[in-house]
Amino acid sequence: MTHSNAANRLDRLPISKFHKIALVAVSFAYFFEFADINSFATTVPKLIKLWGVTVNQVAYVTSASFVVCSSARSSPAGWPTAGDARTPW
Repeated sequence: MTHSNAANRLDRLPISKFHKIALVAVSFAYFFEFADINSFATTVPKLIKLWGVTVNQVAYVTSASFVVCSSARSSPAGWPTAGDARTPW
């Protein structure tokens, strides 16, 4: 007798068209995010040499760009709209 749990249930589910589309979408987004990070990683050594910036300054800019970009991407989804039932106007 096998115990029924979530992991066993998920293992028995068939892979559908939705799963394939989701995999392609995530792969597409990951490719461009990876390309962005790699282009910055190859540019930084030249900036350190030409502009004389320190590694700490590069780390600060990198962290700030991740925070700003992730905030900008997620904020519009959370903003209430005029047609939203939760808004008072």
